[in-house]
Amino acid sequence: MLLASDGLVGLAAAEVASIDLALVDIFMPNVEGLEVVRHLRERRPELPVVVMSGSDGTRSPVFTDAAPPDYLTMAVALGAARALRKPFMPDELLDAIAACFDDGTERAGPPAVPGALRGTGHG
Repeated sequence: MLLASDGLVGLAAAEVASIDLALVDIFMPNVEGLEVVRHLRERRPELPVVVMSGSDGTRSPVFTDAAPPDYLTMAVALGAARALRKPFMPDELLDAIAACFDDGTERAGPPAVPGALRGTGHG
């Protein structure tokens, strides 16, 4: 297991290390999660990526006339295999990871979208 302090360090590690799965937070210093997902899809298309975010999709003072962007849906559109909304239970993380490897390929069926995973109503 490798732990990266930010998106830039994580991308550098993915270039040289042998990793089987990337767990990516949407909001990270230096390089944010959406950019990490996009880069990993280009450089390591076989690598399953599970994204997570604490953003609950509620209105924000910054987005007064419209709902804020749903970053988890955006990450899935960019190629993330699974998405989890924080907080989530440990078994939800394990289920998302297992789903990435169920049939020996990156995705076992269509990618999960936020709200489709059991328990995403936690946050």
